[in-house]
Amino acid sequence: MTNTDTTHTDDFEDSQPRSSEELARDVRALHGDVPSMAAATELLDRMRAALAKTDPTTIAFFAMQRYEGRVVDGIAALGEEFGEIFADMAFISERLAEAVAEDRTRTEPLVNEAARRVLRGEGRLKDIANQIKAAKMPDPYQVRQRFERAGLSYPEIEALTAKGDSELAERVAALEGERATLEAELEIMRAYLKTRDESLLPEGFAPTPDAGKVMPPVHPLIAAAGA
Repeated sequence: MTNTDTTHTDDFEDSQPRSSEELARDVRALHGDVPSMAAATELLDRMRAALAKTDPTTIAFFAMQRYEGRVVDGIAALGEEFGEIFADMAFISERLAEAVAEDRTRTEPLVNEAARRVLRGEGRLKDIANQIKAAKMPDPYQVRQRFERAGLSYPEIEALTAKGDSELAERVAALEGERATLEAELEIMRAYLKTRDESLLPEGFAPTPDAGKVMPPVHPLIAAAGA
């Protein structure tokens, strides 16, 4: 149920005005702060354990010791004191959950695009590795024998072999360059998928537009029948 109490809402928004995107970024930063999250988890566990051991009699006795006067008035004062803290935390928790949900909806296209690029890039890396391996496999001796069986002269064979070696080296160099570029891009995509930090994305990064569904051409006989 949505919290309709605006008292804590106003206090939170006035003291720390944040957009949903900023709040979601703050949440991600906190999740990356391992010592702080560990300390918060430990405190929450202690609070839960202490509350689990507490009963109404304990609360009444504590209020009686803390406040003078009637016990029921002390319990009311205790409720106001603790209630405000719990209400603040409940509101902040709800606001953060809303912000994270809104930011997830906003960034979903970017996340999907990054994931697609990773999958596509990993497939391409495998292709590149196979192509480089295949390019380096030809046996120079067998190649020379094929030229000799074709009746080519020694100078012709040398010229063709040198040209083939040069083209092969260029091809391998191009593939290795593509692999290095792709590996760098995939490293960025994986880092973004892990952190959701949009500052990591390259300038102009955007989801690939859908090609759309293209209807197949209508067969002439079908078109004639429908006329």
